[in-house]
Amino acid sequence: MTDQSAITPRPKRAAPWKGRKRTQTPRTILTAVRLQAIERATIEKRASAAHMTISDYMRQASLGRGGPRAKRKPPAEVRLLVQILAERNKRGSNLNQMAKYANTTGDMPALRLLHQMLAEIKADRRDLLKALGRDH
Repeated sequence: MTDQSAITPRPKRAAPWKGRKRTQTPRTILTAVRLQAIERATIEKRASAAHMTISDYMRQASLGRGGPRAKRKPPAEVRLLVQILAERNKRGSNLNQMAKYANTTGDMPALRLLHQMLAEIKADRRDLLKALGRDH
């Protein structure tokens, strides 16, 4: 039998799929800066143009590096394309459900619904072309 006091518990580790990766040197110090509204707006605009958060942008400007965890925000065009892609995926799912219904029951979905889906797909295409700068 082993002595219970001799057994040291192992430290708990977070599950690898939970949360973000832990760092050996976490940032724990908060520094507040007083700004005028115009200064804050300028910093926000420059950080957005660099696709960075304000914290990472200020760290980059003052230290010359954003740090190992500098986050880059996607540009507005990418966010718009992601949103349009999500809408398009929803329409594809609806179309798949209609096809499944038609195959299992033998009934064709209402022609009005198909025309509505076609109009939505055309609108998605137009939005995608606009986001890509190809809306002639």
